[in-house]
Amino acid sequence: MLKNNIQSIYDKTIKLSSNKKSWKVISIISFFESIIFPIPTDLFLIPMIIADKSKALFLILVAVIFSVAGGVLGYIIGFFFWETVSQYFYILYPSFEINFNNFKNIFNSYGWLFVLIGGFTPFPFKIAAISCGILELNILIFILFSLISRGLRFSLIGFLLFKYGESIDRYLRKHINNIVFLIAIFILLYLIIR
Repeated sequence: MLKNNIQSIYDKTIKLSSNKKSWKVISIISFFESIIFPIPTDLFLIPMIIADKSKALFLILVAVIFSVAGGVLGYIIGFFFWETVSQYFYILYPSFEINFNNFKNIFNSYGWLFVLIGGFTPFPFKIAAISCGILELNILIFILFSLISRGLRFSLIGFLLFKYGESIDRYLRKHINNIVFLIAIFILLYLIIR
């Protein structure tokens, strides 16, 4: 029963993903995933590309642009939030300012690597974005490396789906229950750790 329901949901998602306005959904999800949304954009991008491979490049571009735009908002939140609370850390922990400034100097030298890792790997991009704002990484460097890392990640997914879409679709149909179970565990662990 549950297996049939999950399969039905997958089929409906593929059908909805072929809608002409599905790009609006991916733009909203990409934007908020970079700030607060716990589910990766990839999980929505995959069925959209499977549903219509001819829109793959367009959907990737939308996901990258809106993901980076959300990342910039996350950066701004970190930048302004830290300015508000940092003075309390400095009062409560006088040595914190020296240690933090030393870490900040190292981060400013290698922060671009942090953005690349946060934008390409499963490491939550929202953490990278907000941290870069807190640590005042140059915003142009943040934007540049966000575009590179998010572009590489979504392009890789798009390429694999474009080239192997039918095989992936068959695999998903066969193993959708296990995948949904693993995703549910991942979300649960994320919420517990958070």
